[in-house]
Amino acid sequence: MAKITLARAWCNNEVGYLAWKTDEKIKDCLGFMITRIHLDEQGNESERRILPAWVAFATQSNPKWAQQDTSVWPIQKFSWRDLTLRRSRDKAEVRKPDFKVKYEIVAVGKAGPGRAPVPRSADADPSKYQGQPVPLFFCSAPAQTNVVSVTTDLVVKGGRPVVTAGFTNGILSTQDLRQQLNTPQGKAPSKAELQKHIDTDKEDPIRTFLTADALPLIAGFMGRATQEDCELYCALYELNDPTLLDLLGANADRVHLILSTAGSKKPAKGSHKPIVWDTTNTKSRAMLRNKVAEFHDRMFNNSAHIGHNKFAVLVDRASQKAKAVLAGSTNWTFTGLCTQSNNVIIIDDANVAAAYFAYWQRLRDDKLPVPHPISKPNNNKQGQDLRQADMTPSHAALSADPGTDVTLWYSPNTKAATKTKTSPTPPDLADAFALMENAKDAIFFLTFMPSVAGDQSIIAESIDAATKKDLLVLGAISDGRALPNEPGTTPAGGKTKPQRASGSRPGRGGKRAAAKKRKTAARKKTARSAARRRTVAMAARVHAVRSARAARPARKAKPRRGAAATKSTRSKTPQPKRAIYQNPKAPDVLMIRAAAISDFDLIGDWEHEMLKYGQAIIHDKIVVIDPLSDDCVVITGSHNLGYKASYANDENLLIIKGNRALATAYMVHVLDVYDHYKFRAILEQQAYERQMGKPGQKPAIGKGILDVDDGWQDKYVNGKPTKEQSYFLDATTT
Repeated sequence: MAKITLARAWCNNEVGYLAWKTDEKIKDCLGFMITRIHLDEQGNESERRILPAWVAFATQSNPKWAQQDTSVWPIQKFSWRDLTLRRSRDKAEVRKPDFKVKYEIVAVGKAGPGRAPVPRSADADPSKYQGQPVPLFFCSAPAQTNVVSVTTDLVVKGGRPVVTAGFTNGILSTQDLRQQLNTPQGKAPSKAELQKHIDTDKEDPIRTFLTADALPLIAGFMGRATQEDCELYCALYELNDPTLLDLLGANADRVHLILSTAGSKKPAKGSHKPIVWDTTNTKSRAMLRNKVAEFHDRMFNNSAHIGHNKFAVLVDRASQKAKAVLAGSTNWTFTGLCTQSNNVIIIDDANVAAAYFAYWQRLRDDKLPVPHPISKPNNNKQGQDLRQADMTPSHAALSADPGTDVTLWYSPNTKAATKTKTSPTPPDLADAFALMENAKDAIFFLTFMPSVAGDQSIIAESIDAATKKDLLVLGAISDGRALPNEPGTTPAGGKTKPQRASGSRPGRGGKRAAAKKRKTAARKKTARSAARRRTVAMAARVHAVRSARAARPARKAKPRRGAAATKSTRSKTPQPKRAIYQNPKAPDVLMIRAAAISDFDLIGDWEHEMLKYGQAIIHDKIVVIDPLSDDCVVITGSHNLGYKASYANDENLLIIKGNRALATAYMVHVLDVYDHYKFRAILEQQAYERQMGKPGQKPAIGKGILDVDDGWQDKYVNGKPTKEQSYFLDATTT
């Protein structure tokens, strides 16, 4: 009898991620039933809960998206995300953190000799869906995973958290949000209806769910200012969240705030009026300017530079020494907290906090002219003193955990204020790129919009690293323009990076001239070698994209001149766009962009979803390298992970090595976002390819999508396991 041979689990404070394997295909198996087992302080079982499910069999339909569980609709995959680890998906309930769980996985399917029927669970209710129930029977013995701890406190010493990390839920393209907002069938949720729930300082279950751990962590950090008699030094890009504004006001006598320009509004066409800058922060600036202990306008009223930081430092009032820092990607806005994927990290370490505090002081001392009126365009950019100081990173091992190594980079850290296609690699990204090139097994990332086509960013670098060695690379990108080799753009990695200038000028005279000539020749030789290497990598990527494209269908005849436009000629239906990057020469590289169920890719019982509220969807800036090894690396902060951020913006980039608990938490967050959008990206990619003339049928709608035979297993059990399957099941869990 076939069996489950191994099952593994990992989690952060929000999501559990599971992977398992079998020794062979399980005959008649229709999927896996998964049970979460809660443990008490002694490690004994205190509760068993079968994971919920909403996707019906193909012979059924679940039009109202009613919840059953995996004893009714099993999981037809060999990995899964437990999205209900702390939060209910049909009630506004949140389980308190800091507990331990493990999972039990068992194959279920059709009746057969010796197979016992699956008992009916309390959540099984055939009256809530259409079609006949599918009787299920146990097809294997159950297998249990390792125990995982559900907590934000990842390094603790003496009962006090030293490293804490949390994440927003912030994914709007869900059927759950439709249900919460009572969205009519055939329509996507509206921004106006959502804003009522998220732009508020009142308790709201939708806001609570979307902010997840991010808001409690920021609020708790601010609360420590009073509790521990500290000053709070903040450098913020965007600020408009009602709750955080209330907290800043409540701690006003302790708050030292650098607030940068955020948001702009173009004038009416033909008005010849200038752009209005700082639209996001206008009210917050007026509210806090004369209220807090110290306030600084940092006005980049131009499109070339932004003050992109989002960090805060606690500084002891008596000693004036920094003690803790809060950083990450989360802007202090209701969109940053509710409508985007983001992360928050708190480090209680004097050395790390002192480095951030020193950076805050350098930002304060880098005086920029304040325009009058404050919304007026300007050409402000950072000064050379700041740029020079930012070229040197800070480095520390955590005093509470010497195995955790922290490097903090600051931006801007180049002499030039603007990057070009031939700009040298900035020092912070050179550090990050070197770590990616040294990856042994895997790179995971989330990014917003580091660059067009991924060039001069971690996107191109991860592809280059994967083409040199057998790496697993999984990434999710917010903006489709950053997908490698987007039509009409320069291929990522297509430009040779010039060698860095030596910094010294040769003197006059024969010997010096000869030395200069030798050095020039050596540099050219090195540059040619680098160019050849990059050309090979670039060619692989170009070939991958070209080979994936089909010929465009023949153009439809244009309507005759003067003919009235018809619905068919002026259709406003959104069109699918390329959503996936794959590379045949690096088959374990898969990059997807954020997508939502729309008109062109409806499937099963899914209805229209909201892709985004504002500009960003995935707002995280995360790279995780070899998270399941002792050599793991987490890269995070405000930095958008492309050259422009290093050349033009105020940024911070945290590189944390050797902390597996932190790396695992960030890995699960990346996988959560990646897996969510992967399903939707595949649907849109298929629609895009059909539009380009590639054969394929639109998915069936109005019914479930689970297979009613065991053939769904074939892609998992036939042939060699994928790098992704092997990585999660071959690595150790401690």
